[in-house]
Amino acid sequence: MTEDPNIKRFYAIFGGLVLTLAVTAFFLIVPDWDRPPVQSVQTGYRGIGMAQVYNPRELVEQQALNAAPEPLPPWPAAEAAYDAKGGVVLDRLEPVPEDQKARNVYENVQVLGDLDADQFIRLMSAITEWVAPEQGCEYCHNLENLALDEPYTKIVSRRMFQMTQAINTNWGSHVYPAGVTCYTCHRGQPVPQPIWYRDGEYKTTGLVGQLDINWDFGAENVYDYFSEKQFEDYLLDSKPLNVQSLTALPASGTPAPAGLLDDTQYVYELMMQMSDSLGVNCTFCHNSRALANWGQSNPARSTAWYGINMAAEINTKHIEPLASVFPPERLGEMGDPGKVYCKTCHKGAWKPLYGANMVVHYPSLGLPRLPLDPAERVGAIPYEFAPKTITPRAAEVLDPDMAPNQ
Repeated sequence: MTEDPNIKRFYAIFGGLVLTLAVTAFFLIVPDWDRPPVQSVQTGYRGIGMAQVYNPRELVEQQALNAAPEPLPPWPAAEAAYDAKGGVVLDRLEPVPEDQKARNVYENVQVLGDLDADQFIRLMSAITEWVAPEQGCEYCHNLENLALDEPYTKIVSRRMFQMTQAINTNWGSHVYPAGVTCYTCHRGQPVPQPIWYRDGEYKTTGLVGQLDINWDFGAENVYDYFSEKQFEDYLLDSKPLNVQSLTALPASGTPAPAGLLDDTQYVYELMMQMSDSLGVNCTFCHNSRALANWGQSNPARSTAWYGINMAAEINTKHIEPLASVFPPERLGEMGDPGKVYCKTCHKGAWKPLYGANMVVHYPSLGLPRLPLDPAERVGAIPYEFAPKTITPRAAEVLDPDMAPNQ
């Protein structure tokens, strides 16, 4: 008995339709699918897959978000002597006569008071454009009496000035040479975006460690997909990120790196957030054949490590203490203010504003430098938490004693 050729034709057509629908559904369902053409940039040795893949259409969309505004014209009396080409600070600020200093011209100037009064107004004008271009000066000031510490945003902004100066002065290992200004995070918005708040209690499976099941499978982006537990652990509580075990089947209480499942999960979530924040993949910092090995990692890994510790200091030292200052509508469900993570500054770019140096035009916000004294090269990070093995190219920003033994 021979098979009817029409039946064969039917099955072939039907099978082709099913396959076509399946392939189409796959491309529609898979999130963030990048259609060709895409571009790749090699970031490591050939043959080991250390490359970044970029969608040129997305890069075009990011250009407007990461464009630095033009600086305001300077007042020569208070302009710093700065060699922008070489990145060498020649002199912080020219001497300002006491009677021309902002603190002696205006009332209640607690920060930036040593600036020339004209330079002070120049900086205030720039900050208005960076933070509250629509609201204007009244966003942070009582226009009837500028000296009053009201509204609350004036107190917050004062702390943010101190934070910005601290970042530029103490964290050159992460922000050198471009540094940061208010615009780095705010981009013309009174409240920087994105920020994060504590989630509260976290649900766990109770199986194999304490696996978090707070993932939102209906989320449209990486930030909404994961819970904030990873931020609390590493960008607030400064928990060590050691998760690759040196022993088989590590148990609770095993000396670090313990490699427990829950810790590994949260480190993975933090790494995914960092990747999304910078618009890069894992090999921007790591060699995928030896993820934990500092000696085989890119210099960007050391820079990122400092960034994690810097973000933790920002959140604990500068933002959390403002909880009593913010009104209820500016606090999260747990009563905490919004805190920063990598994307707050980076906005999807591997360097905020693609490395544009704005702070050189406003040196009173602090001019970043790489530590020159070996005793300072760990910066504000305790020595015991510093990476013990790093690439030779990254060794210049760390204590020489921590360079690889090669």
